[in-house]
Amino acid sequence: MRLSFLFAFVCLTLAFGCSKKTSPSNCEATVSGVVKTVAYDEVVDLAPGETAQVGKSQAAITFVGVDSDSRCPRGVSCISEGEAFVIVSRGSAYANEKVRIDVDTKKRSRLTTVGATIEIMDLSPYPEARVKIDPAQRRLRVRFKKSAKM
Repeated sequence: MRLSFLFAFVCLTLAFGCSKKTSPSNCEATVSGVVKTVAYDEVVDLAPGETAQVGKSQAAITFVGVDSDSRCPRGVSCISEGEAFVIVSRGSAYANEKVRIDVDTKKRSRLTTVGATIEIMDLSPYPEARVKIDPAQRRLRVRFKKSAKM
């Protein structure tokens, strides 16, 4: 009888302890707190936890981390190119958002913020077959474009 209870406990622990969680709070991320000051049209690479801000303006974006990356690895034949999703924050007035990174550079994601449009340009490193990417090595490339209305 004790063995039955022990077996049931182990099964329940495995069932609930190993379930896949998909909330943005479970994304790959590290916290650095670094704020990089940039100019409009300047390209900047952000590590997880880093923020880019245009001068002393309120135009800013923080790279929280990678939610998922299913881009087709180099050296592998895939049916589709795949996609990646990152979690970013545009400042305290906005909640964290999931943004799609498209492999096709003509379809770049754009976010609007106070006085600027933020162009999400790239996520690196690009996946390779059988190579696990360290979350701390991730970089999100962005560029701020000045909005017509300020």
